[in-house]
Amino acid sequence: MIKRIEIEPIPLTEGCSKLVLKVERGIIVEGYYYALVPIRGFETLLLDKEAPFATVAATRICGMCQAVHSIAAAKAIEDACNIEVPEAAEKLREALNLAVRVYNHLLHHIVISGNMFEDKDERFEFIKGVQRIRKNISTIMEIIGGEFVHPPNVVVGGISSSIDKSVRERLINLADESIPLAEKETKRFIDYINHIWKKRNLPDNLGSHNLDFFIAEDFHSEDIEELYPQEVFPEFPFKREATNTLVKVKGKAVETGVRARKVKKEGFKPSGGIKELHILRAEEIISALKKMKTILEENTFNRELWNREFPVSDGETTGTGIVEAPRGVNIHQVRVDKSGKITYYKIVVPTAINMLAIAEALKGEKVEYAEMVVRAYDPCIACATH
Repeated sequence: MIKRIEIEPIPLTEGCSKLVLKVERGIIVEGYYYALVPIRGFETLLLDKEAPFATVAATRICGMCQAVHSIAAAKAIEDACNIEVPEAAEKLREALNLAVRVYNHLLHHIVISGNMFEDKDERFEFIKGVQRIRKNISTIMEIIGGEFVHPPNVVVGGISSSIDKSVRERLINLADESIPLAEKETKRFIDYINHIWKKRNLPDNLGSHNLDFFIAEDFHSEDIEELYPQEVFPEFPFKREATNTLVKVKGKAVETGVRARKVKKEGFKPSGGIKELHILRAEEIISALKKMKTILEENTFNRELWNREFPVSDGETTGTGIVEAPRGVNIHQVRVDKSGKITYYKIVVPTAINMLAIAEALKGEKVEYAEMVVRAYDPCIACATH
């Protein structure tokens, strides 16, 4: 006999969400995971506003993915309006995006640490170590972005503030200081992942699926299909509650994020499962820090980083801004008219893409593992209900 189990909210994730499971003899037959956070309506809010306002508004979609959205918004407008961005500004945006990636991954480690560290003193030491790194990264984000939470320096046309030699050296030192700290805490995190899996006798392929992977370079607008949950799940029982959409690529569910980047960019052969996902996310912290440091070392930013050309277009050309956010592909699309006003705006976020991957990963697993599967994808519900 199939029974229904409802879990609300899902703790240790960003934002309020709900999980509805169809269960038979303790095994998940199907899982519905969806957002309960009220929609803010950013796409509608931006209509008829001057295009430069998009970066200001987009950074407020989420307090965690802030710079990711403002960079994507800027890129979309630049694409629609054929605005060239100084190369150094593009590099600085990339460094900022990498800092956001590190900061988000580390926060996820703190959030789920209670599920892995059995000794509270060891957990506290781990959190203290992680927070030292996050303090450095938040300083980097504040210097480049102008503010930590809502960075005003990301503008259409580039970055509004240059960085002199002494500040650049400080950024490099902060990144350099963070790398050995991250290596230490990453090892500790992975050791505990392996310990917990062994102690609980969890299968290495827990939460595995056979879906394709999706990264920014794969994007083609005609491939993206945004659907309501009740369109995907005909038996969806709570269509009035769900506040997110679900995304298919070429008509199929896909996974985006750290594992997709590893598979598509490095030829990684995935074994599947959420244990692998946790480990890859931890390892990406170190690679992102090293890449950010290299960008800061190999480029100078003490000159004009902002093409101040006012954005105008024909009102019909769709500009696309794509950024590899911590959780995967973040897409902004815009049309701008001849007066510089926004006439169309669309946002597709990684969590909306991954929700179908989560549903697939839940199938066939024991019901007691359901929340573990959901948390492994680090869903950002605030972004999903923009």
